[in-house]
Amino acid sequence: MRYILLFGFLLRLAFLGIYGDLKNDYYWEYGEISKNLVHGKGYSFFSIDGDSTIDRYRPNAEAFKSAFMPPGYVLFLAPYLTVENLTLRNILLLLTHLLFSTATIWLLYRVCTTFFSETVGLVAAGIGAVLPEFLYANLSFTPTVLYHFLILYLFLLIAKMGEGGWRIPMIGLVLGVLMYLRAEFVLFTALFLPILLFRKEIGRALLIGAIAFGAILPWSVRNINTFNAFVPLTTGFGLNLYRGHNPHYVGNFGFDEVAGALKDVRDDQYEVVMSKEYQKLAVSYIKEHPGEVASNSILKFFWFFSYIPFYPESGNLLYLLPTIGLFLLSLYGVIRTFSWRRYWHFYLFFFTSTVVVVLFFPLPRYQTMMKILQLPFAAYGLLLLLSIWRKKERPELANNPER
Repeated sequence: MRYILLFGFLLRLAFLGIYGDLKNDYYWEYGEISKNLVHGKGYSFFSIDGDSTIDRYRPNAEAFKSAFMPPGYVLFLAPYLTVENLTLRNILLLLTHLLFSTATIWLLYRVCTTFFSETVGLVAAGIGAVLPEFLYANLSFTPTVLYHFLILYLFLLIAKMGEGGWRIPMIGLVLGVLMYLRAEFVLFTALFLPILLFRKEIGRALLIGAIAFGAILPWSVRNINTFNAFVPLTTGFGLNLYRGHNPHYVGNFGFDEVAGALKDVRDDQYEVVMSKEYQKLAVSYIKEHPGEVASNSILKFFWFFSYIPFYPESGNLLYLLPTIGLFLLSLYGVIRTFSWRRYWHFYLFFFTSTVVVVLFFPLPRYQTMMKILQLPFAAYGLLLLLSIWRKKERPELANNPER
């Protein structure tokens, strides 16, 4: 395993050296919010610069309070943005990504050895070490590498949940951090807790739920007080719903369609008004075009095939072929190992991730985030196919934990 880990680290380092942009000063919405935060403008995103509304940091612009992105990755970026030397800043940031990504290979191995076997762990870690989009994720200024790390750590904690102790509150804390990184993870959390209740683990469910939702409560209270509206995690719901359901194509932003409603908004209600306008357009489209919505939803359900014009990389064969192959292997692995008792939390993750894609839209990085828990089943599926080809016995599963 140490050779896989070393190879994965060196491959990521080489990828960084070849493709890393050390002069980059744009870290998507996360970075612009973090810049405003670091420069004393508070947690803000959209700004008024002269007669224009912009979504970039400008020193003299009047910034609106924001909840456009949850604060997990924004706060992660903040210390790096205090480093004025741009090259040094990006080296430090990308090396941190690289370390999290390398640690993820190790955690993937641990998850596989816990729920499957050591052989499955080695194969899954090997795939995770070389998968092209996992390499690219290190250069993407998004929460992907942190999300992968925490998802695997969460599932290791769940595997040991029966031992109680510190693991129970830690599960709640990790769930809270994941919701801060990706707001849609609230769906996983909201379904995870009732399943625990159904399994008669009432005390654990209550403690985990109290810590998880208690962790995001300060953010929710801040948003409600700031916007005088119910904004528990993000003001991006309306935009994301529109991008999944609009008359143009899946993924379209449609800025021109809400520009009229926003032109006179010059205060902290900007994002709230924007979200409501987008939501109205999306709901109207859903009501008026049920057939197209249904067909789009079916296509989005098969998210590994989805192609969004705004993201042409999703049609690149170097991305598409491994994605399809990984999906088919993992589906085969899921079918051949099906056990609700052993793998219910994996199934819940796949279900909630698919619901998010169907409700909103399938970005390549969403698919990348979902793939981390496909790898154990894909590795087992691959080993099973090899055993059939070689006419050997079916690879054994480890003695999996009850929970």
